[in-house]
Amino acid sequence: MNQNIMEHEEMKLSAEIMKQNDIKTGIQNEDEDSERSSSITDYTKDAHEYWEKLDNKISTDLTPQWNNPPEDKDETDINQEDSLQLNSHTYNHGKLNSKSDEPLLSIEPEVELKVFRVQIWYLLKLIAVLSIGGIQIGYLMSCMGPIDKSLGLKLGWTNDNGQVLSGILATIALLGIALGSYVLAIPLMDHQGRRQSILVGIYIGMVGVIIQMFEDFSMLLIGRFIQGLACGIHQMSITRYIEEIVPADKISFLLPLYFFSINSARFIVLIIATGMPEDNNIDELTHTGYWRFVIGYAIFLYILFFLGVKLIIHHDSVKYHIIKKQIGKAKKAIRQIYHYSHTEQEVLEYLQKSLHLDTLEVSYRKAVISPKYRRGTLVLIVLAVMHQISGYQQVNLLSRYLLRNISSSGHTTMNSNENNWLIASLILVASLVSIEITRRFERKTVLIAGYCILTLFNIVIGIGVASEAAYFSYVCALTFIIVFQLLNGQIIWLYIVEVSVEINLGMSSLVQWITLIVVTFGTPQLVKGMHSPIYFVASGICAFGAIFCYKFVKETKGLTDKQKKNLYAFKEVKPRRQSTRSSSNITNQF
Repeated sequence: MNQNIMEHEEMKLSAEIMKQNDIKTGIQNEDEDSERSSSITDYTKDAHEYWEKLDNKISTDLTPQWNNPPEDKDETDINQEDSLQLNSHTYNHGKLNSKSDEPLLSIEPEVELKVFRVQIWYLLKLIAVLSIGGIQIGYLMSCMGPIDKSLGLKLGWTNDNGQVLSGILATIALLGIALGSYVLAIPLMDHQGRRQSILVGIYIGMVGVIIQMFEDFSMLLIGRFIQGLACGIHQMSITRYIEEIVPADKISFLLPLYFFSINSARFIVLIIATGMPEDNNIDELTHTGYWRFVIGYAIFLYILFFLGVKLIIHHDSVKYHIIKKQIGKAKKAIRQIYHYSHTEQEVLEYLQKSLHLDTLEVSYRKAVISPKYRRGTLVLIVLAVMHQISGYQQVNLLSRYLLRNISSSGHTTMNSNENNWLIASLILVASLVSIEITRRFERKTVLIAGYCILTLFNIVIGIGVASEAAYFSYVCALTFIIVFQLLNGQIIWLYIVEVSVEINLGMSSLVQWITLIVVTFGTPQLVKGMHSPIYFVASGICAFGAIFCYKFVKETKGLTDKQKKNLYAFKEVKPRRQSTRSSSNITNQF
């Protein structure tokens, strides 16, 4: 052993002497220098590869853990508590993003869309019940039209203030929907769940309808605003509930069925309003009380809705139960929704991997600032605004004024009531056909095609109005309404619901309804004056919409929930772990 120590000391001494000689003389052998440099490079490269492999291994081996124990446990939960793992970002892997505590995108491998067999009749029953809430939204927006003249006579409206007061009654409901969907619905859905939020909306809506039974302008305003709040809650909670219970491969068919129910309300209003006196019968319009039945019909719808929720919908959405760690309840919901050929555990494990489980964790600030959500929020808000200013409201109103001009010239015997029936029928049929279009074609393709066609029709209508071709413009206006409902009318909201989390869905809804209020107030005078430039402006907006969809909108058809929600997140650049020993330190060891 002493001999080995002596040999080691001699080697160190020899190396020191050689090093001192090199420093003194400055003479280096070129071949030795080349070999030494190559060794340093190889060592450094091996070191970097080692740390990179270690980094990948740590990322792969990390397993998400429960933040808190489940809120409710049943026997199933206790037996499988150790085996179930939620797909949540509760781990902390260094600092992936210096501006945020969470990774931009999950570092876990993506799960592709998997098709499961479902209990289709059960899902159709759910959609039928939830569609009553959709009818309520459409009914609230349409029911004032047939009774507007009667209310004006009863409340003493004049020709000077009648249109303004009527517009206020119409828009106060829109304001209620806007605030209900943004201020009330989001916290309710977070703390109470989707199903309970729907029930709360029913209670609030019934109060609003009862208040409207008083023949007073102020009471009508208050009642319509309160009912608007209820409809705003329903717009958010129902669409989110459907999106979270329906498998991703069925959403293209079942969610548009709900949107169809909103458009069907206009037809229902016309049926209910057949009991109103004719517009030219001033005496009966002044004394009739039938207007209360038209408004009060919503009470019947709310009662029917309440019974349907209580008797048929016994669970919250599967996704909500998983987020809240209510695994037992999630499995009970899975048993009702999915076919018995699939085990509950199989479906649950897939959903835990394929669902976006951070939905309730996104704050207002994060939706606007975070790289994971801000681009998606901006895209959804732009789509919501363009949806309301693409010309649909103007053209819909234009058709009424054009019909009056045509009737006064003797070219048709159709009156305004018959025109309302015609437009309601066209909207109903077009909305029904659009369900099949949505099911067959990609969202982006339909949106681009819709905006391109609407651009052309806005130009043609503008030319027709400028040249005072009333009959031609009227036909073009009806065609515009059909195209809008076939293509853009429903699919844009399907897209927004698919891509959004709670916060930016609420923002999109708020912006949409506020924009509609502005359009509702600003449009009538321009349309009544037959100002053709507004249609050319609308054509420019539609052209911009087509370009915007082509450049920025991303396709969602065939993606999982997690892929849709992360569609607009900035791609994560995975940081390389920095070695504690720099390359300069490694070099000095040689």
